[in-house]
Amino acid sequence: MGALEDLGAQEEASVTAGDFESVARLQVRVAPLVAYLGTHGPAVADVELRRRLSFWLERRGRTLERMGEQIAATRARLDQLGANRGRLTRVLPAYQLRRETSRRLRVAV
Repeated sequence: MGALEDLGAQEEASVTAGDFESVARLQVRVAPLVAYLGTHGPAVADVELRRRLSFWLERRGRTLERMGEQIAATRARLDQLGANRGRLTRVLPAYQLRRETSRRLRVAV
């Protein structure tokens, strides 16, 4: 259980730091433990172990929620960047035309 708690703490710290490569690696490492607990966890009779499992599940839920929020914020930022790029693409020809016209006028003078 200590190893699972340690991995949970590392995952939480990685999410806080925005280190999503580490988060992915940690989730791969924790997956077999989660699968095992999903199958055998309900049979755990030890009250202290059940308390620790419950705490870990709550922490993991909060971590996953924060990751979801960060993913949503990143998607919103990417959407905004895409919209900005679209606007720039639409107005860029007008500025290029204006610059070319200005250059011709300077050459003519």
